[in-house]
Amino acid sequence: MAQVTWTIQSLDDLTAIAEFHEASSPNYATLLIKEIFALEQQLKSFPASGRIVPEANISTFRELVVRGYRVIYAHIDYEQVNILAVRSSRIPLGDLGAY
Repeated sequence: MAQVTWTIQSLDDLTAIAEFHEASSPNYATLLIKEIFALEQQLKSFPASGRIVPEANISTFRELVVRGYRVIYAHIDYEQVNILAVRSSRIPLGDLGAY
């Protein structure tokens, strides 16, 4: 089983997403954040389960999509997964070197 680590950037992203949705629907915000955190269980067992990030085209740089948000992560081996960012799928990632 892989160890899953959330980076400071990914947690900051989740905070911003939750604050954005809380303004119009606190229940939706709670549900969305719970669904995103639930991916941790999937990644522990199946670190390569997401699709390769198209902008990077590197086999260890992957993403899972939850309700229009891209959960972007890296796995070097099957022992460690680092969740790097959570971004809207409507906005291009831009410079991937920042991760």
